[in-house]
Amino acid sequence: MTFALGKEMVPAFQLELHRTAQAEGTLPWLWLAIIVAAPVGEELLFRGFMFRGFVHEPCDALPAILVIALIWSMLHVQYDWFGTAQVFLIGVLFGFVRWRSGSTTLVILLHMLLNLESVVETVIVMGWV
Repeated sequence: MTFALGKEMVPAFQLELHRTAQAEGTLPWLWLAIIVAAPVGEELLFRGFMFRGFVHEPCDALPAILVIALIWSMLHVQYDWFGTAQVFLIGVLFGFVRWRSGSTTLVILLHMLLNLESVVETVIVMGWV
C-alpha cells in the first residue's frame, strides 16, 4: 500500500536513527531494541495487560480492540498521518489475532517479525546490502 501510494518505504526519522546508531557503533543495540524489546514491551502492555482489562465479555472485544489500537497508534508520534494510520490498522489486526488466538505470545512474535521486516527495508534503502 505504501509503495502503491508513492510514499517513502522508510521514514526519514528511521534512516537518521540508523545513521546515528551506525556512527556511534550502537547498531546492534538499536536492532535489539527495535526487533525484540519494543515488541515485547508494547504487546505485553497493549495486547496483554490492557486487553485483559478491557475485555470481560465477548461483546467487549471489538470496542476494546479499536480503543487499544487507537491509543497504541497515537503513541507512535514519530510517524506522519499515513504512518499513524498504518500503525492503527496493524494494531487492529494484532488485536483480532490476540482475541481469536488468546495468545499474547503470538502477537509479540508477529510484532517482532514486522519490526524485523522494517529493519531489513531500512538496511536495503540505506544501501548496506
